[in-house]
Amino acid sequence: KTQYETHKLIELRFDPVHREHFGNYSCVAKNLADSTYATASLLIQFQPVYTGPNTNIVTTIP
Repeated sequence: KTQYETHKLIELRFDPVHREHFGNYSCVAKNLADSTYATASLLIQFQPVYTGPNTNIVTTIP
């Protein structure tokens, strides 16, 4: 009996990762015998960004 095995790793890389990359990603593998799929969620943690009024502007009255 002959057996052939292969162990290949397929990667999806983000270098660098950005906030816009969050979401669900799916991988589908097919051959003549069958198909299979897997889904993964990518969550990204980041520091909050202040979007209020600009407090760096200084106005002087003569």
